[in-house]
Amino acid sequence: MISISQPPSAARPAPDNALAPIGRAIILAAAVLVSSLPAFGAAAEELLVVQKDRAYLPATLTAHVGDRVVFANEDDVTHNVYSESPAASFDLGAQKPGQKLGILLEKRGTVEVECEIHPKMHMVIEVK
Repeated sequence: MISISQPPSAARPAPDNALAPIGRAIILAAAVLVSSLPAFGAAAEELLVVQKDRAYLPATLTAHVGDRVVFANEDDVTHNVYSESPAASFDLGAQKPGQKLGILLEKRGTVEVECEIHPKMHMVIEVK
């Protein structure tokens, strides 16, 4: 019968606390990574902006990266919601009365929202 022996160090399991410094370092690195991610720790919200009497309600809004803003046309006329801001550039096109259209906020910054059809309609979204 042939017997294969292993060196004594391979036969002994590592003590329970031998990997503790590595485990602590991994947990610390994960905590730093998660805390530096923008808004991923918080649940995204859906925020409503109503278009009524040729105005945006509310006229100012605070939101976070990852939030969705829904524009609800409760007016009796068609609107065309758009923005050319660096934080969010979009054009929702013709939005008939009763329609709801939305955008996803992907960057921090100030979003100036206007209506292509009604130049006096203006609102600001501050994205944190």
